[in-house]
Amino acid sequence: MQAFEITCRPGTQDQVFCAATAMAAYHVGTIRPGYRVLVGRGKDGADRRLLTVADADFFIRRFQRVVVGSGDGIFAALVDDLRSRGMKVGVVKGRGAISTNLYHAIGRGFDAAPAPLVTLDFNKPFAA
Repeated sequence: MQAFEITCRPGTQDQVFCAATAMAAYHVGTIRPGYRVLVGRGKDGADRRLLTVADADFFIRRFQRVVVGSGDGIFAALVDDLRSRGMKVGVVKGRGAISTNLYHAIGRGFDAAPAPLVTLDFNKPFAA
């Protein structure tokens, strides 16, 4: 979440969806009251829960851009779908790896220009 917030700097007009385990969701909800926090359980539960509200048609009607704050491959199909329909899509990830499928999805799209991929190394100082 830190990589997402540093990079995207969500404002009051942005809608942020976040999914986590029950304990983490409680803490996110208390420190980020404007975020829509969803609870997922089990293996990939948070990711799967987030995808239940990640409707491409809804995003295209309501937003100018979508930023995925994860490097997990489960989001590749969504990113690919949105980009193929002309949506501006970015991917922000922290220290972990990015899945091959997601990496390829951000490189394809309707304008053939790669989507932004931001990787933050928290071992180095961040300059705003």
